[in-house]
Amino acid sequence: MTVNKPNVLLTGADSFLAAHILRILLEQNYNVRATASSLSNALYLRKHFKSALLTLAIIPNPSKPGAFDDAVKNMEYVIHTATPVFPSPIRDVQADIIQPAIRSTAELLESTQRNAAQVKQVVLTSSLAACIDEQSNLRGYDKVIDETCWSSESIDSTSDILAAYRVSKKFCEKAAWDFLKKNDPSFSVTAIIPSIPWGPFLHDANLSTLNPSNDLLYSMYKFETHPDPSIIFSYVDVRDLAEAHVRALDNSLASNQRILVAAGSFTYQAVLDVLISYKHNHSSTFNNDDLLSDARANGARMDTNKAARILNFTEYRPFSASLIDLITQLELLEKSEAEVSHMPQTLQGDATLGCPIFHPPSDSLASTSQRPVFNSARNENVCPVSHHAQSEGVKCPVAHAGA
Repeated sequence: MTVNKPNVLLTGADSFLAAHILRILLEQNYNVRATASSLSNALYLRKHFKSALLTLAIIPNPSKPGAFDDAVKNMEYVIHTATPVFPSPIRDVQADIIQPAIRSTAELLESTQRNAAQVKQVVLTSSLAACIDEQSNLRGYDKVIDETCWSSESIDSTSDILAAYRVSKKFCEKAAWDFLKKNDPSFSVTAIIPSIPWGPFLHDANLSTLNPSNDLLYSMYKFETHPDPSIIFSYVDVRDLAEAHVRALDNSLASNQRILVAAGSFTYQAVLDVLISYKHNHSSTFNNDDLLSDARANGARMDTNKAARILNFTEYRPFSASLIDLITQLELLEKSEAEVSHMPQTLQGDATLGCPIFHPPSDSLASTSQRPVFNSARNENVCPVSHHAQSEGVKCPVAHAGA
């Protein structure tokens, strides 16, 4: 008999990394409440992850006060990957990037403390950018990079968009540790610190909406972008990174720890070698030791001993396999993007799964019988968010946190 595991809130589930985390959580029988930034993204997740263990909450702005108040209720664990959607154009990096990102982390932690005393642990996604100073090339970097490293960049040190992103990652994580010190909550915090993640994607994306790291690789594959081939940096397959987040859950050794997750270092020359060979003859056999010898000899050393000791993470997907898995997916998209299925425009619930999206309050994530029905006391016959017609006694097909 399958026994379901605890309730987990996964924020930002409609993103590159979190969609992989969601897949693993469901495969391992966790009850998952996942947040998405929009109704269309939530419906996409519902279509592609058909599980009675999954409910979704729509949180368009995670930096809004009280954004997570309802979603975090009845949870035992939280994995926080969500970041605010940056406006376009960005006019002020403080107002548009740095402060909203910091507030989203603070809001999640404050909501958890106020509304979910039973939460035992919050696992959050940080970044290697929080550990090193402005650095786009680790060639000749003479420091060992580990969990004791912090960027020296100040919160108001830049007006550059890319630098502001790095600063935001540092101070998002800092906000979590500061919260822990000031509030002494009942839950612990674990920060997963990844290097550049790449690999195949599960979230709703197409060739024009790829996440930045995959977009760069795709541009290189099309010979539209030509980075300096001698540049060295660090990478991790997104599937390994997702697994690391899940392994941190309910892991006492991970409590109040920073954990660096990195597969190794690479050069853009090695990336080009794989992409060109695969593009011209679909070669999928590579000697990764030869490909990465320059990066290993001349790049920074990434100390991932904590990931090995705490998460039992000692083997990562090979460098070339990560690239080929992504490019294979992108080639298929090139050929069939016009035929890629999209979520239906009609807002129809799944009769076997009940209401697809979390509608607070809910006493059970897995039981469709406990999912909410139209509340006649509110005297409403149209959903205020989806504008879907409702009637008394009929389950609302789309429901919204805070609605």
